[in-house]
Amino acid sequence: MKKHFKSLKSQLFVIFAAFVLISSLSAVFTAYYFKQKAQIEKTTQAFIEVENLLLKAFKEQENFFNFETLNEDFFIQGESSFIAEYNLLYEQIVSQLQKLKRGKQLKVENENNIAQLKKSLIRFDSLFSKTVDAIQYRGFKNQGLEGKMRRLIHQLEQAKYIPIQEVLSLRRHEKDYILRQDSAYIKKHKTLVEQNLKRLKSIPQTDALGKELELLKNYSALFQELADYEQKIGLKTNSALKGALNQEVFEIQKLVEKSKKNALIHQSALNERLQFSLITFWVLFIVLGLLFCYQLANKLSKRITSLSKHINYFVNTNFTARMKMPQQKREDEVGLLWNNILRMETEIINYLELFKEKVDEKTIEIQLQKEKLEKQKILLQQKKEESEQQNKDLVDGIKYASRIQEALLPNSATFQKQIEKGFVYFAPKDIVSGDIYYTKRLKTRKGKESVFSVIDCTGHGVPGAFMSVLATQAIDHAMVNKKRKEMAELLQDANNYIYTALKYYNNRFEEHTKDGMELAIGKLNRSIMQFQYAGANRPIYLVRHKKKRVLNTENVQFKLLEKGDYYLYELQTNKFTLGTLNSIKSRGIQQFEIMVEEGDMIYMSTDGYADQFGGSKGKKLMAKKLKSFLISISSLEEETQKQLLKEYFLKWKGRNEQVDDVCLMGVRV
Repeated sequence: MKKHFKSLKSQLFVIFAAFVLISSLSAVFTAYYFKQKAQIEKTTQAFIEVENLLLKAFKEQENFFNFETLNEDFFIQGESSFIAEYNLLYEQIVSQLQKLKRGKQLKVENENNIAQLKKSLIRFDSLFSKTVDAIQYRGFKNQGLEGKMRRLIHQLEQAKYIPIQEVLSLRRHEKDYILRQDSAYIKKHKTLVEQNLKRLKSIPQTDALGKELELLKNYSALFQELADYEQKIGLKTNSALKGALNQEVFEIQKLVEKSKKNALIHQSALNERLQFSLITFWVLFIVLGLLFCYQLANKLSKRITSLSKHINYFVNTNFTARMKMPQQKREDEVGLLWNNILRMETEIINYLELFKEKVDEKTIEIQLQKEKLEKQKILLQQKKEESEQQNKDLVDGIKYASRIQEALLPNSATFQKQIEKGFVYFAPKDIVSGDIYYTKRLKTRKGKESVFSVIDCTGHGVPGAFMSVLATQAIDHAMVNKKRKEMAELLQDANNYIYTALKYYNNRFEEHTKDGMELAIGKLNRSIMQFQYAGANRPIYLVRHKKKRVLNTENVQFKLLEKGDYYLYELQTNKFTLGTLNSIKSRGIQQFEIMVEEGDMIYMSTDGYADQFGGSKGKKLMAKKLKSFLISISSLEEETQKQLLKEYFLKWKGRNEQVDDVCLMGVRV
């Protein structure tokens, strides 16, 4: 046995067997760590996927708050695409976390993080569900609490024992609280309700009074419940349920970031161990090779020296190049060793090439990701520039449309020629306007007549501007083409023109709100001192000095306001929207005639002036203040009136945004 062991064959066998064993163990060890590395990378990628899914889920939640809370369809149907998408993402997140938990690569710390993350997600989902339920219960417009409250307040507006001013004040406090979330409005609302309850209880009780008391109590209770739900939800103030949701989002993001960081640290440590293992393997290999050469140096001949040079060359080239060496045909120990070395070199090169391929693959992957990010950055910049250019083109187009609209309006000289004495204050909300004014000078058998009108089209900005062009065409068509001189006939033709142009005769439009316009139009004959007028939902104001003849109001509907030495007659017109009546219904449009006095002022206005928010309390100007102001300036020169109206409007508006287009015309008789 000893004799066989001392033989070269036996020694080489033992040495080679040991080398193969070490190589195999190292290969197994290396393969194990490559597998571990792939698994930890998979774990890290899973955390990234969880993070992306969470971001999408949070975005869907925010989209729900931003859009569905103002969408009445959601409150009617109880369904939301944002909630459906959120639920789908939530299920994917939970499924991903279950896979992570079943994985074998998680450290204890990350297992704890995942457990905490699942708890946080459950809390978040529960909070979100509670918030959605609370929002649905709170309602919007005609749904939920707000819908019930609206229906009650509309009934209170018809109440006999509660003044309409009190009901409007309650409504104002209600809206102010919903807009500003200031508890002071709750107190004001409650105080006003208590005052009215106290006043109503002091009145002798009747069934009608009892019903109004019950309505007021129910309305107050609903408002208090709505206020409680606003505070419970905290949507506008980021408190309560909404604040808790935001806090849970922060905690979840922190846990995901922490878990991802731990996975990256684990991955880095594994790479370091893998590198150390490979270095150890090659050190062992070199040591064994040197020992082998030392033991057999004196026993081997030229083949061993050649083999040694070959091995040294292979080692010195970092195991990447080999000297040309034919395979040995001799079957002795050296021959076997020779051939085994050739095999070993091949395996080493294959291992190194495999390792290099893995490194190159990762390098290429990182480079591709970098290039992808750069392309995305360039694409985003291009999109930004395109959006800015599109916005500029849109604004330029609207400005050009403004010049076209201005061309449709009479210039200052034409206006004064057609009206003789008067002014117009025209202030569009945007570049183009949905309000417009119209003037015309007619020669009739009764003498020269001035026709003038102020028109308020549906909407403002570009949609309103399109309607204003149609309005001008309709009136011009009736007056010029159809030769209509009577105001009722003129409005009938204009209504039919718009009705036909917008194709309202098609039954499919009956289910939708029809676009049209409100206007006041008049024809003034200064020769016979007669004023003929008509309109659609817009009154006409006539201011006259008390010393002059009292207005003959026979067959005329009006409201009278007295201030100082002047009367203001608010002349009523038909209640309809021009352009929405069919040809049969339009025959019911009426016109009225009154006799005017020299010095009278006639005013026409759209609702934009009176509807402007402003003043010290941020309220609407209202028609009452406008009428009072018109009386106070009616005796002044027309241009002075125009300047004062402009200054009064701007002062009232202050820093508030203009809510609508403004067009106010004044004509002196």
